Amino acid sequence: MKNSIEGFSQQYAITLKKLVKKNASETKEIRIDCTDLVLLRWFVDFFPKMDKEIINGVEYAWCSYDKCMNDLPILSISKQGYADRMHKLVEFGLLEFVCLPQKGNKCYWRFGENYGHLIEGYSSQTPEGIVVEHHRVSCSNTRGYSSQTPDIDKSITDTSIKDISIRDIVDLYNATCVSFPKVTALSADRQKHIAARLKQYGVEKIKVVFQKAEASSFLKGENNRKWKANLDWLINETNFAKVLDGNYDDKHGNGSDREQGESRKPTTGQNVNYGRYRRDSV
Repeated sequence: MKNSIEGFSQQYAITLKKLVKKNASETKEIRIDCTDLVLLRWFVDFFPKMDKEIINGVEYAWCSYDKCMNDLPILSISKQGYADRMHKLVEFGLLEFVCLPQKGNKCYWRFGENYGHLIEGYSSQTPEGIVVEHHRVSCSNTRGYSSQTPDIDKSITDTSIKDISIRDIVDLYNATCVSFPKVTALSADRQKHIAARLKQYGVEKIKVVFQKAEASSFLKGENNRKWKANLDWLINETNFAKVLDGNYDDKHGNGSDREQGESRKPTTGQNVNYGRYRRDSV
């Protein structure tokens, strides 16, 4: 069996099926199919550029069904068909949505609690390396989700960060640092570093660091070595503090300021694989 479809685990995708009532006497089976995965891939690729809204402290993105139709004519489905399939992804816990009456009942979306299972390389038998911890949003307009819950690395769970999840930080990074390699997997080591920075600094300062990184010419590769930062480098304790202090801020209109020297190199002993994660086209 082919391991992945559209970059998602086929092994997990084929388990996403359920029986629903067709009428009073009949039931039918619904399942995630290739069309759903194409639509989900579109959402993943364009999420960083979508209009965002913070709802109950969590970032959601507004998704236009018209843009879906324009970008994916090969699917040959109607506007209502796109809406139905987006809600189908919600039913299987791959997306979440909230409708805001004050914004004309616009629907805003984010990744659901089961999305991590679909990341390429995930195995339901050996889930190490991809762990999705999720922050539930209390909202009457949020649809139901699958009862299946990903495994959580309990060693990195702390009550001081219970209101924000590690997956939320990864989503924030992907949405903010659009010039950097996109993150699609959560290793145990990565989780521990994110949890440590959350506990030490809180989500607001993490957001500031991501914003500073995206605004830094040096960190985006405008340096003698053409080196570019990534999430692992940013959440390293020493590097995080330096970025927060403004050591990598552009000065005099460019990125070639006082940090051109040795202090700009990755921290000694840190395993940084700059090519490990692919950058999706957006």
